[in-house]
Amino acid sequence: MVRTMLRLGAVVVLLAASTGPVSAADAGTASAVVRTEAGDVRGIADGARRAFLGVPYAAPPVGALRWRAPEPARAWTGVRDATRPGSSCPQLGVPGAPGQVPSTDEDCLHLNVETPRAPGRDRPVLVFVHGGSGISGAGSLYPAATLAERTGTVVVTVNYRLGALGHLALPDLRAEAPALNYALQDQQAALRWVHRNIAAFGGDASRVTLAGESAGGQATCAHLTSPGSAGLFHRAVVMSGACDLSYLPAEPERAFAISGKYAADVGCPDGPGRLACLRAKPVADLLGTAPPAGDGPAAAIPGWPLVYDDAVVPGNPLDLLKKGRGARVPVMVGVTRDEGRMLTAVQFQAVTGRAVTEEEYQRLLTSAFGPLAFVLGGVYSSRGYGSPEKALAALYTDTLFACPAAKIAATLAPRTPTYAYRFSDRDAPNWYIPVTNVDLGAYHAGELPYLFDIPTERPFTASQRALSHRMMDHWASFAATGSPGGPAPWPRYDLLTTPYKDLLPGPGTEVLRLGAYQTSHNCLLWDVFGALGSLTG
Repeated sequence: MVRTMLRLGAVVVLLAASTGPVSAADAGTASAVVRTEAGDVRGIADGARRAFLGVPYAAPPVGALRWRAPEPARAWTGVRDATRPGSSCPQLGVPGAPGQVPSTDEDCLHLNVETPRAPGRDRPVLVFVHGGSGISGAGSLYPAATLAERTGTVVVTVNYRLGALGHLALPDLRAEAPALNYALQDQQAALRWVHRNIAAFGGDASRVTLAGESAGGQATCAHLTSPGSAGLFHRAVVMSGACDLSYLPAEPERAFAISGKYAADVGCPDGPGRLACLRAKPVADLLGTAPPAGDGPAAAIPGWPLVYDDAVVPGNPLDLLKKGRGARVPVMVGVTRDEGRMLTAVQFQAVTGRAVTEEEYQRLLTSAFGPLAFVLGGVYSSRGYGSPEKALAALYTDTLFACPAAKIAATLAPRTPTYAYRFSDRDAPNWYIPVTNVDLGAYHAGELPYLFDIPTERPFTASQRALSHRMMDHWASFAATGSPGGPAPWPRYDLLTTPYKDLLPGPGTEVLRLGAYQTSHNCLLWDVFGALGSLTG
């Protein structure tokens, strides 16, 4: 049943060598010029911010390098300008979403480094992987000057290949090289770059935290069990991302079928010349051809699944973690309280200009759950939640995000330090959803402006600014020590007391315990439905 709900909801998710000579930062001056392995870069050091933008971490994946493992960035002479972000990876963009504009530039494997303004060394490093369903987004959308300066952390945001360029899976490609999942390979290349170069920016390569939100959270889960990611990070933060990929057509045969249909639609049918044809296609043609739908529960997913290639993604990460495989590093895992409000806003408000009606809501329940719709209609009643739209949003929240996150925490807690949270500011200002006058609550990705310098539709209140500072401190403490720490309590997760830090404006001491989180999101119900689904096939 959870898989059926994923099929219903996923359609609306659009929205994730040596270091060379000692740097000037270590020499005592916070210089705008830093030497990397490929050459010198000149960033911004204007007294308000120290940042190095659009730094290449890999060669442009163009021509024969399309759908191949990323190669090292080519060296340059002189000083490279790093005062502006590089191009976003090819994407159609998201209409109405700030900064998410169309791009056809494949020379996009860049990262951005933000550091504190004062000189320093051996600082903890936070590498952030953006969301966007693997089809949109860019690292430059998440400026981190305040996070870096407030907490003394070096923050790295990353671009990676999107859409078909990052996820195409064909037997021809596997014959060239076993490793597929090029988006994840890009992220691994960025992590390797961090290990080789981050000391020049004042960072500590032995304290690297990998964090990702939405699609970036799913990628972070995959890296926990990817052989090529072993040793590249020392803590992980999974934000609104799934470790369970069982709802995706990730088995090679199914992924190959999806990609084969796409290639044929592009004009490159199966045959000896298929890869040459695809590599010669203009980017606009690749973006202009919609990815074909998968089968089963992922039939409506507007994007590309990861594929089990026995190399980058050796299997379903949640299953591998249950078997004790994967990195044993401290993990933070969490969600927003009203993840699904974004889905209903995009599905109805942005398309029709109105909220879902009771008749439409009941029809959705019946089509997705059949006779069980009667049960769900009682648990997720419009009267109980205040409206059909809020009831549907709560159903999306619980089955797509909140209860899968509970499974991650329960799986990891017995084997590694685990910390769970829920972002619960229901007055969080909107920053990307193209609707107005809609109660979004603590919506999907609503916590990101509290960590990054993201413009919002309205400024924070004083209590929201205080929450933002606490969250920055928690994330930075976790990056530095493996524990979110801070003056307010944040207990380690365990299966008996199940503590979740509730992040909301106020004194900052709120902790949900003894199943309160699971009860508020009806996780027992979804566990039962999931068991029934597995029993019935």
